[in-house]
Amino acid sequence: MADPLSALLAAIPGLAKAGAEIAASADANQRNAQLIEFQKSLINANYLIASVQAQNASLAQEKNDLKQEIVRFENWQAESARYQLHKIESGIVTYALREAMANGEPPHWLCPSCYGKREKSILNRIGRTNTMDHHYKCLCGCELVIFHRHSPSYVS
Repeated sequence: MADPLSALLAAIPGLAKAGAEIAASADANQRNAQLIEFQKSLINANYLIASVQAQNASLAQEKNDLKQEIVRFENWQAESARYQLHKIESGIVTYALREAMANGEPPHWLCPSCYGKREKSILNRIGRTNTMDHHYKCLCGCELVIFHRHSPSYVS
């Protein structure tokens, strides 16, 4: 089927012409037959109007979704600027909070995997290993064992 709006706009002149023909018809039988065809055309026009309305609602929802995505992107840009890639020790990096942008938050590390997905997920200390090394875990399941017992600190 063609675009519903185009089909609706194309049908309007035909409806106007059919209405004029019905009004001009002197024969009752011919007028009744024309009315039946006119009603069929009106039903089709109503279907096309409903299709245009559904298409419009879908486009409005898509527009709203895109606006929300832009807001999320802009919010992430601002939030991610508060962190800096930080090497804890050889082979272990996280994102650490910049001291100048802490806004009263305590020092913490973000999971590098989640950060790459534009998600802020704090690595939480869940204990120590048998050798007293610090063990950190993220909600995504990422785990870090920090051998030299480092704790999160601000970066400049």
